[in-house]
Amino acid sequence: MGWADGGERYSTDQGDWNNVSQFEVRIEGLSIGSFQEVEIPSIKMEQIDYSTGDTKYKLKRPSAQKDVGDLKLVRGWNVNQIMYDWIEEVAAGQLSRKSMTIDVKAEDGNVIASFDFYHCWPKEWKLSGLKAGDNSIMTEEITFALEDLKRTK
Repeated sequence: MGWADGGERYSTDQGDWNNVSQFEVRIEGLSIGSFQEVEIPSIKMEQIDYSTGDTKYKLKRPSAQKDVGDLKLVRGWNVNQIMYDWIEEVAAGQLSRKSMTIDVKAEDGNVIASFDFYHCWPKEWKLSGLKAGDNSIMTEEITFALEDLKRTK
């Protein structure tokens, strides 16, 4: 249960829980392939502590500042160099910021939630380690810095 604007309670039960195994990643509106994992960044509000003469304990209020974490994508490595080329551009001093969208889909393929990320740029790219005799899939991990995020659905 949650609170409505007028203080009365409303139900937050939207039905069955959704499987989060289906999602699509888009950069500037274009789908960029399949990913195994997406780590959605957290939003953290800074806290201001203050006290007044008539309170025993410090009072706590949120500041106007928020800190948005990083977005991390993991996928099986392939010969497509789009992500690697992007981080090479940034490393060469050509800051290329792009918008990104993650659509979470229900089992029937309908989008049940969308997250938009603004002014993204890759800050880390890495491949998984190589081991002789290991038959696991090599993965590519890309971490993006961003300036803002918004849930749009």
